Amino acid sequence: MTLLFFKRWFEKERLADKLEKLNIETELKFLKSQINPHFLFNSLNSVYALTLTKSDKAPEVVLKLSEILRYILYDGGEKVVGLEKELEYLKNYLELEKIRYGNRLQIEMNISGDPSGKEIAPMLFLPFVENSFKHGVNSNIGNTFIKIHVIIDES
Repeated sequence: MTLLFFKRWFEKERLADKLEKLNIETELKFLKSQINPHFLFNSLNSVYALTLTKSDKAPEVVLKLSEILRYILYDGGEKVVGLEKELEYLKNYLELEKIRYGNRLQIEMNISGDPSGKEIAPMLFLPFVENSFKHGVNSNIGNTFIKIHVIIDES
């Protein structure tokens, strides 16, 4: 009887651990799948404004937005992506925001170290960068600066 009790207890614990892990994975997938609607609408409004003025930047903005959406839809669901891909995604995001804000925004991004061969969870940096726009650039009337320093430890 004691053996049966411990066996059932162990199976319940194993099932609880499995369910907790599944729940965490589901939450992570949900967070990764979210596209910030404000970013999307603002980008589309920027494209619209550029097309009205027949700006040469319009095709570039559409291409960057397409690359961002492709990354979110296809790579955002993976457990890990290449660090190079993640940094390229971040650069595309920053370039779109730079076009949107124009001369009132200065962006500096420095990468120290070699990202090739390194992996990272997708879209890990995005919340920090989005917050710099949400709480920094959007709330500031004058010129704003965003400085991003990525240091890749080789060890």
